[in-house]
Amino acid sequence: SQIHKSTFAMLDSFRIFTRGGLVVFSADLSSSSSSSSASSSSSEPYLGLIRNHLLEERSTPTYHHSDGSSSAVQSTVQWITHNELKLIFACAHQPSIAVPYASHLLEQVKVAFEDIYEPNTQRQPCTYHAEFDATFEKILKASENKADKTNQKRRTPANSGPAAPSKASAGSDGAAADSGTPVDEDDESEEEQDTTGAFDVSKLTQKRKGGAAAVKDAKNNSTAATKKGKQARNWSRVRGDKDDLDDDALDFSSPPTESAGGRPAVSESLVASAMDDDDDDKEAEVSSKKSSTAQRGWLSQAIRFASGGTELDDQDIAPILETLKGRLMGKNVAEEIASKLCESIRTSLVGKKRAALSSINGIVEGAVEDALVRILTPKKQTDVLREAMRAKSDGRVYSIVFIGVNGVGKSTNLAKVAHWLMGHGLKVMLCACDTFRSGAVEQLRTHATRLGIPLFERGYEKDPSSVAREGLKHAAATGIDVVLVDTAGRMQDNEPLMRALAKLVHSNDPDLVLFVGEMLVGNDAVDQLTKFHQKLIDLCPVAKASKPRSVDAICLTKYDTVDDKVGAALSMVYVSGAPIVFVGTGQSYQDLRKLSVKNFVDQLMR
Repeated sequence: SQIHKSTFAMLDSFRIFTRGGLVVFSADLSSSSSSSSASSSSSEPYLGLIRNHLLEERSTPTYHHSDGSSSAVQSTVQWITHNELKLIFACAHQPSIAVPYASHLLEQVKVAFEDIYEPNTQRQPCTYHAEFDATFEKILKASENKADKTNQKRRTPANSGPAAPSKASAGSDGAAADSGTPVDEDDESEEEQDTTGAFDVSKLTQKRKGGAAAVKDAKNNSTAATKKGKQARNWSRVRGDKDDLDDDALDFSSPPTESAGGRPAVSESLVASAMDDDDDDKEAEVSSKKSSTAQRGWLSQAIRFASGGTELDDQDIAPILETLKGRLMGKNVAEEIASKLCESIRTSLVGKKRAALSSINGIVEGAVEDALVRILTPKKQTDVLREAMRAKSDGRVYSIVFIGVNGVGKSTNLAKVAHWLMGHGLKVMLCACDTFRSGAVEQLRTHATRLGIPLFERGYEKDPSSVAREGLKHAAATGIDVVLVDTAGRMQDNEPLMRALAKLVHSNDPDLVLFVGEMLVGNDAVDQLTKFHQKLIDLCPVAKASKPRSVDAICLTKYDTVDDKVGAALSMVYVSGAPIVFVGTGQSYQDLRKLSVKNFVDQLMR
């Protein structure tokens, strides 16, 4: 892009791209982004936005990007969507710099770009520079100038202007008041609004035109016009002077056209009794109006349904999403996850045009199903069998470490995975690294005997990391294709055992770290997974801090015991980003299968 880079130092870059990642416009605004390597690195925040935000249906308008070598944030990305054109508008800047005009810039660019974008035309990436460079630079300058003016107004004290003349000086200097400093229109309108309950607005206008003398004259005229004394009643009759007043003058019960004794005439409609009203007629009239309104509402809805083309708004979507949120929570989806998912759906649908003969319920449910499929579909392919075959062809041992809390079925499902791999012609060995729990080695030996595969063990009270290292060396020397490492079950808050697990994982660098969680505990499994995932990162040795290991995939046990209450699985995938690669459905070695995303979504939505 031919934007002047030195002018706009607050933003690093700007991108317009499709939901699939195709860039249609880009602008690198930082002066350090001229080289091709710098330009490539400037795209990293947007790739992170797609991987970690858009594909996982997260709707927060700000994404903090880090390159994975450390937890420090390298860039902050602000973004909005155009649901009709399926475009993402995003800008990146340093996290330490606040860019006050970023939101205004995104909205203005969105409005301007939709006029030239051709969604149905096959064009090469970044081919809108010729049409949009000048427009973008103009919008960028205008946004920055607007932010500067706003900051200047905020820095200017409210009472920095000249003091208003007093009432006394205004009267003696009326001509000067008329030819003095002009009054700002905004200030004048504010004064007029504030004075409606305090004094007559005409006084302020006359004061500006003629000074205090005009105000005084207006006050006198107003007083003379409105001052009307109360006429005194003649009490002569009360005192016994009957000749002073006649009977008609004292008869206040009659409705004369001209009031007796100065009283105003009263309208007949005002003195009529409320009992004279016909309530039945009124109720019939109200009922007729309601019926007419209902018919018009039904007719308008039918016309909207048949014609289509109307844009969806919050009022259309909110009730349906609230119902779907309750349904998801009823299926064991965590409340926070259900709320975030519904908010993401709302963001993706607001402003989108509805097709003809399509119901809003159907549109929202379809969007939810699509979002669930995207969440459950792994960002990177995790095919255990294919990876093991590739490692075998490369002449190296493929290793999987099973981790999790106590009693979830790690050893049983480890044996199921071994049986499945053996069925595909791979040589498998079990490695007993649970040197803490009594009977753990014997349990694994029983599985190895039944399956007819070797077991590597060093007994109890040994360093699990050392046992795993020796087991991998033994497997490489004896022609083993896959090593399945069993570890001790531990609670996620047990610091010493979590430290030992982090040492085992980082020192042996297995191909797959598999978290085993059970479905029966519901959303407690989400807390377990989250803490295991974070502890592995936090307890990473300094030597490997640039590439910390964490949970790579999930195995869910006792899946057949929860019927359709499978929402905890969605929560686990959402918080970790790790895919579900195995599902345990029984006690035999054959009761292991892959998760069917379609069936899973059907269970959630039924």
